[in-house]
Amino acid sequence: MRKRKENFTLIELLVVIAIIAILASMLLPALNKARERGKSAVCSNNMKQIGTSQAMYSVDYQEWIVPMRDGLGVGKGLWFQKLSGVTDGGVRFAEGYGLQYVGNYTTTRGNMVCPSEPKPIGAGAGKYGYTHYAVNAYLLGSVGHPTWWAHKLSSVKRPGIVIFGGDSKNDTSYHASVYDHFAYRHDIADQRPDCSYSCASTRGKAKLLFIDSHVQENTAAQMYQMPNDAGAKNVYEYGLTAGFGYPNSGVKF
Repeated sequence: MRKRKENFTLIELLVVIAIIAILASMLLPALNKARERGKSAVCSNNMKQIGTSQAMYSVDYQEWIVPMRDGLGVGKGLWFQKLSGVTDGGVRFAEGYGLQYVGNYTTTRGNMVCPSEPKPIGAGAGKYGYTHYAVNAYLLGSVGHPTWWAHKLSSVKRPGIVIFGGDSKNDTSYHASVYDHFAYRHDIADQRPDCSYSCASTRGKAKLLFIDSHVQENTAAQMYQMPNDAGAKNVYEYGLTAGFGYPNSGVKF
């Protein structure tokens, strides 16, 4: 005698669907965290490559740290242009030092891009006009600025605390002069579009590249506690001026 084939009842089907939904809700956060850790690792590697490129630049230029902006030629005077050898228009003008900067305002890829940053590279509102990273204005210096001077590696006395740059929050610039210019985009992301001086309330972390090429993550509150060379802290830029004798160690452009 043939056995009658039994089908799922509607209630059994709904139970199965509910179990799948519960399992998915448990697994998706873990998958998202793993995905973000992967993006964060790429960002760290990009920064380490920037540090290596800067070291190579200093070898070629008598220990001078690459300037933030020196004004020597349109499209050739910014720090990322010098390290990549590529202009804003995407034209290669020099061999560079291993960095990949596309420079066409439309392509979000290369060493100048942090995968954890939701804003793409491009022209116009809501996009980064240059790069996802910002450099320390006090260390690298800029032509035409009264207090941002050029420095040699020999001026660096404590390389482990000298900040070269980090995650950029300012999508219209390429430098940082206070701690809220950094994007605390890792872990628990910072408030957008602008947290101004309330950044200390965020639990997000910014990746920082130091002149000795090591990378670490700091919260805004930790940045606020970083002292200058005199030991003073709780001021928005003091951590950026530490370790290289600022303001008496540089040379005006």
